[in-house]
Amino acid sequence: MARRNTRTGSTATKTRRKAAKDRPSLETLRPRYNARLSSLATGQERPVILVVDDDADARTIYSTYLRAMGCDVFTAEDGRPAIEKATDLLPDIIVMDLAMPRVNGWEAIRRLHDSSWTRLIPIVAVSAVPVSRQTAFEAGCDAYLTKPCEPQVLWSQIRALLRLPDRFAVGQVG
Repeated sequence: MARRNTRTGSTATKTRRKAAKDRPSLETLRPRYNARLSSLATGQERPVILVVDDDADARTIYSTYLRAMGCDVFTAEDGRPAIEKATDLLPDIIVMDLAMPRVNGWEAIRRLHDSSWTRLIPIVAVSAVPVSRQTAFEAGCDAYLTKPCEPQVLWSQIRALLRLPDRFAVGQVG
């Protein structure tokens, strides 16, 4: 179905999301997910990472560093596009800021875990909000880092969660 973008005036075809009955079950996705982790662990494939942060500088710093480490990186500026991109891309891991406008990180994490498409994707919550650690884990994140967070620390956490081989260690990619 073609829709006109009222801001740009362009016409784009918008694909409809699969109906809930067409979505795979967790039992169907788990073997695919495990196979993907195995191919990452053996170094056969590059990790796909979604970085979500409303701060453009943080998105740039993290995505530039992660690309230098050999990852394919996609970005989103808040939870709403993050949920859409995660569903479309099925990244290996998501780096999620928590305090964002519109759809915040806590709500985005909950929605991602509610979806059979995205519930297996590990999420690293990154936040400058001092009391957000417990609520981030309650929402469903797999790891929590406090801002300011050096990209090397984030990369170490990603490597640990994805069980990446030494070829993805800092200074080993090339």
